[in-house]
Amino acid sequence: MSYNLDFYIKKFPNYNEEKVLEEFQKNLVKTNRDHKFFVNWKKVQQNAEKYKIELNLLNSLIGSNNLKDDFYELIKNYPEVLRVFPILIAIRDLNFPIIEDFS
Repeated sequence: MSYNLDFYIKKFPNYNEEKVLEEFQKNLVKTNRDHKFFVNWKKVQQNAEKYKIELNLLNSLIGSNNLKDDFYELIKNYPEVLRVFPILIAIRDLNFPIIEDFS
């Protein structure tokens, strides 16, 4: 398997790729926490299904040449997409100020 370790090899010029990986593995903290410990994947899937329309509306901004204006236009035409932002940025408090007038 090939890794891009240029940063580490430049930082530690006496290390080759094998030595960088060896040091990295040696310094990992032992834990029993896997990816399921940090993320409730069932809830992620439920939210993705629940908000699939809003998420797809936001996906329409991908590749936009005028992201800011397109985003404002999207919010103006489909204000319901705002409800997914707390989920996307992992905010649990659903009471926070929202700017409603972009003019």
